[in-house]
Amino acid sequence: MEEAPSNDSEDSYNETVRKLVFQDYIPEASAKRTVGIPLALFTYGMFSLFNAFFKELGFNVLLSDPTSEKTVALGQQYALDETFH
Repeated sequence: MEEAPSNDSEDSYNETVRKLVFQDYIPEASAKRTVGIPLALFTYGMFSLFNAFFKELGFNVLLSDPTSEKTVALGQQYALDETFH
């Protein structure tokens, strides 16, 4: 029987990707207006563009916290069901 791959190598890879993608991200408390960007899969591909664009316009850029089980549960609790007529 094959063993599942170690989570250590997956965690190391994920951390390396995060460092590369978000290397120019410096969260700062500022009086400037702030643009919040959700930490989603799409963000990993486009963050450098978003960050440079909004910084050039004079905005502070703030990433959301990573999604947790609590975030998912709250989303399910407060999401409205779609209605069809």
